[in-house]
Amino acid sequence: MSNQKEPVYKFKTGGYGVGLIERVEITRETENSVWLPFHSGYRQGQERRESKRSSFHQYHDTWQDAAQHLVAAAEAEVERYRQGLKDAESDLEALKAMAGK
Repeated sequence: MSNQKEPVYKFKTGGYGVGLIERVEITRETENSVWLPFHSGYRQGQERRESKRSSFHQYHDTWQDAAQHLVAAAEAEVERYRQGLKDAESDLEALKAMAGK
């Protein structure tokens, strides 16, 4: 019988790439943090702590949660661009009126 624990995984969004979802092994977690193991190098056997939520990445319990997060973020980005376009069109119309066109 092995004392080895089953690996626990989270799904990380963020970083480089569009729509990136990365399955990540964690060793433990709290409400706000996860700990990731080092599997090689001089820190092998040690772990590092990362925040579950930052401006750069997010950790999710399931792949579906991660995918929903990416969809919501993309929808919000599209809405920001739509609003920016409306503002630019309004500015253009004001400039045309000022120029007498």
